[in-house]
Amino acid sequence: MRLGNQAGLRWVCLIGAIGVQSAQADEIAILNWTDYFGPSVISEFSERMGRKVVVDTFLDADEVEGILVGRKSGYDVVVVPTESLSRVVHEGALTPVAKLQKRAWKKADQALWKKVQGAMPEAADYAVPYVWGTTGLAFNIDQVRDRIGQDTPLDSWALIFEPENAAALSDCGISIVDSSEEVVAIVLRYLGRNPQSRQEDDLNAAFGVLEGISPYVRFFDTEQYDALADGEACVAVSWSSEAFGPIIDEGMENYRYVVPKEGSNLWADVFVLPVDGPNPEVAQSFLDYMGEEDVAAANVQWVFGAVRDESIRSQIDDPNFDHPALRLEDGIVERLFVVQTRAGVEKRALERRWRRMVLGM
Repeated sequence: MRLGNQAGLRWVCLIGAIGVQSAQADEIAILNWTDYFGPSVISEFSERMGRKVVVDTFLDADEVEGILVGRKSGYDVVVVPTESLSRVVHEGALTPVAKLQKRAWKKADQALWKKVQGAMPEAADYAVPYVWGTTGLAFNIDQVRDRIGQDTPLDSWALIFEPENAAALSDCGISIVDSSEEVVAIVLRYLGRNPQSRQEDDLNAAFGVLEGISPYVRFFDTEQYDALADGEACVAVSWSSEAFGPIIDEGMENYRYVVPKEGSNLWADVFVLPVDGPNPEVAQSFLDYMGEEDVAAANVQWVFGAVRDESIRSQIDDPNFDHPALRLEDGIVERLFVVQTRAGVEKRALERRWRRMVLGM
């Protein structure tokens, strides 16, 4: 889901424009998370198609929702997180994705895609999966053990959701991903409740847990990579793509990533086609290209995505990708859920309550 190590930017193959503009007939305009394509993926597509490729980036899911719903974005292809998908579909902001010839990743990930479609049936017609991941716990095992002892389980959300543990870990830094829909759903699962619940008593229970530990949390943000890599957090509720970044890039052997035993969120960033996209045929060609196994492998390795397809995995020359959470083994998939999209009014109410909690109000 998710963020790279750079601020939002625009980068272009064969074009030197600045600012959002409508894609011309001989180019394709793409909107994606920051630093979320393999290094040569875009330039190779540009060379193959003989087209200019403009890539704009965003830092926040709400930002991309607003762009799509506002229409006239000028983008041919946009990446959105699954929790945003139903809202933009219901706003009439997307055009259906035609059946593609090259969907090797989709065929291989049927178990995952079925989970997504179960939570949001619109995905079948309006989205193509790009990057898979989980939300879990990343932690410095030595610092955590020094503070909570040797007997406390490290494979449970209790590590951070129990106030006694959070208080003990606060001095070395706790970071929680700034994603209200995902985190509230995870807390509900931890409490043994329906993670999709909209019931007031369930939401009160979830926020009771979060408000109980919030005084001990150093960061609520979306940049766990930096917090972990810089040693500013010894434990984080993090997207797997952010958590594995420093573990793999920096060789931080004392860090671990787990999908807690109570279960967690399976997320996907998906490609969608804006209803006002100026070059739909080129957009289809781009989605075909992104489904090619070598291209998919390059992207997965760059963004620390999870992948089950062995034909893609075999092209990733990095033993770190044998981690169970990056292989998405069946035992992990069984305890994952996909967060259902909330209606706009529900999302705004949840976000207001989340912001009050973050600010200690």
